[in-house]
Amino acid sequence: MTTSITSLPDVCLFAIFDHLPITDLLNIDKVSSQWANLKQAACNRRTDLTLFVGDDPALKLVTKSRFPQYSSSTTKYSTVHCFGLNQNLADRLSVFISLTTLNIAICNVPSGALERVLALLDSSAPNLKHLFIRLKFMGKEQGEIVKSRFFRLFETINTLINLKVLVLEYQHFFGFQDIQLNVLQHLHQFYFQSIDQGSALLNSFESYAQANKSLTKIGLLNTINDQRWFDRILKLENASSFTHLNIQLNVEERTLDRFCSRFSSLTEVHLCIGTLSLCQLTTALAKLAQLNRLTLSLTFMDLRYRPLSEEDNTGHSIRSLTTIEHLQIVVNLSAHSQLESAHFGLIFPQIKQLSIEYYLHGCRDCGLEVRSGEPDEIINNCVRHLVKPWIAQCTRLERVVTIFGYTGQEREWPIER
Repeated sequence: MTTSITSLPDVCLFAIFDHLPITDLLNIDKVSSQWANLKQAACNRRTDLTLFVGDDPALKLVTKSRFPQYSSSTTKYSTVHCFGLNQNLADRLSVFISLTTLNIAICNVPSGALERVLALLDSSAPNLKHLFIRLKFMGKEQGEIVKSRFFRLFETINTLINLKVLVLEYQHFFGFQDIQLNVLQHLHQFYFQSIDQGSALLNSFESYAQANKSLTKIGLLNTINDQRWFDRILKLENASSFTHLNIQLNVEERTLDRFCSRFSSLTEVHLCIGTLSLCQLTTALAKLAQLNRLTLSLTFMDLRYRPLSEEDNTGHSIRSLTTIEHLQIVVNLSAHSQLESAHFGLIFPQIKQLSIEYYLHGCRDCGLEVRSGEPDEIINNCVRHLVKPWIAQCTRLERVVTIFGYTGQEREWPIER
């Protein structure tokens, strides 16, 4: 006998709604008045709130009638996500006296608008400690004008004396080569990403990371794919403060060993392993005692790169990486057996989530030729061989997802042992 979700008792439905993302929770009140009441109750339990403000057309998809009303007590909200910006934002935030985390995402940045809002936060949100700013600029201002705007923005952020953590991500700011990060004086944690700029703006980041002695955690989210920049990163005096790095270079054993020794506090890293053996890779990564998230890029299209299974009978010691719980693999391959190994359970005994993004150039093992119109079931049968060793060996796995790199198509695999 099949039970419909609509026939579940309120206590079960509420437990489900309580775990839904806010974007999904917005839509469920259309099902019935019962669901609408439960939605409001679930919203009132949240300590984070999403506000849609400003005139961005993309934000008008969510209307005020669909968004839950404020709880009778706004004191409970400690985290607020703002999509869009208007001059009344600071006043709206002033009612959240327990606000400690603010996330602002803006598609178009009017000159001076963000600075005016942030300038009022010192009084309207005195307990603010975490600030996330994501900017996407589509205007025509360039060069020194944009540089000047960033300088004013950082000066304003610096007035928030209780702020400890800043995450700054921006894109499409063209025509200038550096920003004056040194204006930011009192931060303890700083995470930085400049999309579309490559390493052109990273001189400022390097200077700031070296000069600011109060920083205890640093994250550089840009892709580092320039050997010269990587060499400079290796020389930073406060390398042990870094928690996030994205290295898109084939690193040799000696360099990786030095890198892991210096950046010993990393909690998240993306590496290309190139011709490194599993023994060399695990020996170096074992030095990262706090590493929780690992992304590995590897390719078997280069004849120098041998299948992982060639080390199954090796006499060399392969280390366990017991702190890693989230693993992502990005792989180019021409046979699913190239990613097979008998050591996955030994190397990753604690992983809970595995994601494999694969670029399959046919499969010699299956006699498969990947081409347009290839039936999904044929490709899935081949991909099943990719995930099978992981599921069998890594006993703490809770979720396994594969992503076909050329199309972005995802599939989640059942954990069956």
